[in-house]
Amino acid sequence: MIIPTDEVDLVRSHYAQIAGGIRWHTTDRAKVGDIEAIHNFVDYLADHPDPLIVVLETDQAIMRRSKEDVRRHSFMALAKILHEIHSVDLLVYERRRPGLVQKLDDASAAAVRVALPSLVVQDAGARAEPLLAGPDVIAWTLRRRIIARESWFDPFTDVVKMYRPEGSRVDAMNKIGR
Repeated sequence: MIIPTDEVDLVRSHYAQIAGGIRWHTTDRAKVGDIEAIHNFVDYLADHPDPLIVVLETDQAIMRRSKEDVRRHSFMALAKILHEIHSVDLLVYERRRPGLVQKLDDASAAAVRVALPSLVVQDAGARAEPLLAGPDVIAWTLRRRIIARESWFDPFTDVVKMYRPEGSRVDAMNKIGR
């Protein structure tokens, strides 16, 4: 998600309020049946399309790679799209658990920093940064659309910008998962 610098504090406050001041993870909320909270977040994000929501489409050849290769490839492609097309100069991503996966993320972030030296890349924990909840909601709703053909993602079809890894736009957003 792209959040204009002058709106970061306001958006952070809104996200924290919707999340109830606690760490947000959409899958966890769904597991405990907190559907109303998910609906509230979806409604907020769909009704406030500024921040801009960017989704990356990945082709089947890439998806046959290892999970970490796909993650690294997608991270690099998304960073390039955000920086080169949308003039983003700060990228914040969710830090994973300490250990191997965090080291893999550190290596991916280092690769982005080398490829795009004017882009600041920073990790943050979900407990410390409410802004990470927005992308979590978008990813969860898109996954539910693709896997289960559920309508959670429908409110976003008119506000999402979708790109292929090389940076070209995908125009048929509303056909995903149908």
